[in-house]
This record gives sequence, C-alpha cells and structure tokens, in this order.
Amino acid sequence: MKLKPGTVDDFSGSMAEAMDEAFKTEWLNVKGTPLSAVTGEEDRKILFSAISKGVVRHLREKVGTAFQIDVQVTQISDVLMHSDNPDSIPTTNTTAIQPGNADVTQINQASNMIISEGTATIVDVLIDE
Repeated sequence: MKLKPGTVDDFSGSMAEAMDEAFKTEWLNVKGTPLSAVTGEEDRKILFSAISKGVVRHLREKVGTAFQIDVQVTQISDVLMHSDNPDSIPTTNTTAIQPGNADVTQINQASNMIISEGTATIVDVLIDE
C-alpha cells in the first residue's frame, strides 16, 4: 500500500488523519477532556496535511540512504547445473542445490541475475540524531 499524506479535501485514510487521531488521543490523555470536534478542525487538517507531505517528501529523498534492508532469496529451480559460463556463480552443496556453478543472465556489465524468489524486510531505519 502506498503512503497517502493527505490533504484538507482528501483526509480519509491518510497519514494526516492518523496524526489528527493521535493528537486527539494525546489531548485526552493530557487534558482529561476530549478535544472539541469542531474547534480548530480545519486548522488541524491544514497542519497535519502539511506535516505529512513533508514527512513523505523527506522519506522519498532519503530512501536510498536511510533504510537498511535484509533480503532473503531462494533459488527456485530444483537443481543448479554446471555452467561453462566464465561469469557463473559458484554454489555450495545443500539439500536442494547440487554443487557446481549457477548459470546466470548478464543484465549489464557489472551485474548478473539468476531466477530466484524471496522477501525483503526493513531491519533498521537510520536516524540522524
């Protein structure tokens, strides 16, 4: 699902709406009374929409340097066969993979690709504190 910063006119399901809900909860926790449903509603929508747009813009600008991602992949072919390709990748002996070399497809002068599947998990968000 994509991030939805939100606008005053498109607030539902947005980061701005989540901020407004968190604000209402925190207001109640600190003040002991619910935030008025009408007082300052448009001003909060403007404020939280602007903040969420700034957060999303900042994340987009830092995505290549601020997130550490762990990628786990699994070879999906049953057996890797020996290849005479000088750029093939050596493999180790496991129950699913015979030792030898994995034939690869050259995708550019610096990278090779083998068919695999897997998942990526964000393991850390780097914060400049």
